[in-house]
Amino acid sequence: MLKLPALTDRLYQQNHCGVFRTDDDGDNWEDITDGLPSRFGFVLDLNSQAPDTPYVIPEDNVLADGEAEGAFRVVSNNKFSVFRSRNAGADWTPITKVLPQQNAYLHCMREDMATDPFESCGVYVGTTAGHIFYSRDDDS
Repeated sequence: MLKLPALTDRLYQQNHCGVFRTDDDGDNWEDITDGLPSRFGFVLDLNSQAPDTPYVIPEDNVLADGEAEGAFRVVSNNKFSVFRSRNAGADWTPITKVLPQQNAYLHCMREDMATDPFESCGVYVGTTAGHIFYSRDDDS
C-alpha cells in the first residue's frame, strides 16, 4: 500500500484481485481496476508531485494445465506497459514509449518500480530478468 503525506486519508493498493483506492484511511475501498487489461499485478507507485497519479503494471497470471496457482506471470498481453491515471484511478492510460510491445515475457515484483521526488517525476522499472526501463518525466 502507498500513501502520500499530502492526502492523509488516501491509500492505494494493487494485489492479485485488482487495484484499489481508499479516501478514508482504509475504512472503505473502491475498485479502480476498470480500464486495465488485467486485475492481477504487483507493482504500484505514485507520482511524488501529483497524489491523484498512480502507476501500475498489470500482469497475466497464466495457469498451467491442472494448476490452481499461477505458474507463469508476465506483463499483460506480452506488451510491457506502465499504466498511469491522472484522476485517482477513474481512467488509465498506457505508457508504452520505448517499452517492448511484442513478445515481452517480463515479470515485475512489488519492489520493481520507483518514482523520484523531482517536479517532472521520473518513473523507473526493473524486471526479474534484469531489464531496467525509465523515463525522466511521466509523459513518456
